[in-house]
Amino acid sequence: MLFQFAPAIEAGINSGAYEIVRNTATGQLLGLVRDKATGQFVAHAVGLTTKVAGSSVNSLFAPAQLAMGGLQMAQTHLGFQKTYRMLDALHNSVVVLQSTIDLIGLGTVAGVLLSAVNLHQTLKLREDVKQLRLEVKDGFIDMKQALKDQ
Repeated sequence: MLFQFAPAIEAGINSGAYEIVRNTATGQLLGLVRDKATGQFVAHAVGLTTKVAGSSVNSLFAPAQLAMGGLQMAQTHLGFQKTYRMLDALHNSVVVLQSTIDLIGLGTVAGVLLSAVNLHQTLKLREDVKQLRLEVKDGFIDMKQALKDQ
């Protein structure tokens, strides 16, 4: 098996500027290309090809590769559909959470407003009690004293 590289990289390999990297222990090709002058990696393989006696036998496997390509496309499509359904469900959950947070915010504002009204009424009642010069004991007003002045 030989590796296929991009056309520009293949041209560099054919000209001798690049070399395919080999495993030092086994001598196997690794599918990476290195610049001979700098020693830096330039590219990686984009495919595989099988050669028999200098001629490629990829044409023998073309129908199978075509069928596999179609199967891979169908599999990818189904994967995207599943992902889309999951994203749609997540979107719906986020919408529900946002509306719930809005309702909680409205409830908080209503609670603050009711507290302000309650405080105002309490202060108003205190002022009325001061004007009548009444005493409040244990949360109750002595009605005898209030009616005595009337």
